[in-house]
Amino acid sequence: MAAGNGKRRVVVFSGAGLSAESGLKTYRDHDGLWENYRIEDVATAEAFAAHPGRVHRFMSSRRMELASVVPNAAHHGLATVQTLFPLLNITQNIDDLLERAGCTNVVHLHGFLPGIRCLACDHVWDIGYADYDGHPCPRCGARDTKPNIVLFGDMAPLYQVLHETFFPVHPKDALTPQDVVVVFGTMGNVVPIARYLWGQKCVKILNNLEDSPFVPASMFDHAFLEPATSAIDKILDVIGTPH
Repeated sequence: MAAGNGKRRVVVFSGAGLSAESGLKTYRDHDGLWENYRIEDVATAEAFAAHPGRVHRFMSSRRMELASVVPNAAHHGLATVQTLFPLLNITQNIDDLLERAGCTNVVHLHGFLPGIRCLACDHVWDIGYADYDGHPCPRCGARDTKPNIVLFGDMAPLYQVLHETFFPVHPKDALTPQDVVVVFGTMGNVVPIARYLWGQKCVKILNNLEDSPFVPASMFDHAFLEPATSAIDKILDVIGTPH
């Protein structure tokens, strides 16, 4: 995200904890998704290659679950930030709750649940919250499709955006002491966000339910170890956003 006329820039990096209070299960917490499914069966490139229908069914169930939830106060709070400051949301989440809250500049590192990708022509189309029934690609008619999700073992091309945000090509685009980075709801063991933050001169804010060795509270200027919906007003205060 390029610097803009000296105005404070805000970068938000979020994980499952941002959406958990909307009712979406996280993966690794108690009663999370991986207590009911094996990662190897439904969320890896190998599983899709062996049993694509099973992976499609799992993602369809998650897509339909998404239809039953709404953005929470943290999502809406982030939407207010972009009314005053340039805001980039980089999220590990595959849900659309940031967009539904009104956020517009969102990068989904791990894909987007409402999307289906054609493996023949690479076209991606949005099916909303529907149960995907194997209908063909609307562009080329092929039936060889995949959920538009980065499975374990897949390439993740949008990680390049993450890298360029924290390590830009041009020094003038580097984060400055007036800029803010907020890390929401991630234990830091999938994407090592702490490595990207190390040595950055910006204001650093953390919101997690508990401390994590992969993203320790001690490396942040402000750390709120509590639910996202109770921390959001404090975070907005630090950023300088009325609420």
